[in-house]
Amino acid sequence: MTSKALGLIPEFELNYDNSLLDWLPMTFLKKWLFRLFLFVVCVLAFLAASDNSTEVTLVFLDAETPKWPISWWILSGFVIGIFFGLALS
Repeated sequence: MTSKALGLIPEFELNYDNSLLDWLPMTFLKKWLFRLFLFVVCVLAFLAASDNSTEVTLVFLDAETPKWPISWWILSGFVIGIFFGLALS
């Protein structure tokens, strides 16, 4: 007797209703919508960076930072915030 006949291995029916072709277009659509979203974010970031190009120095008590554009300070604040968020989670 085989293990299949003894009931040790469950039998599965193949269901061809949910084939690869049914969900492939949705995956394709999601991929391109995500790429479009990233493109829009990059364009908005570029516009924000070009608009905030004035160089400033930050003063903390007696310490002064080097002159950087405002967009670099904003970007560095986001990056530091991401690292702190990842470290604390």
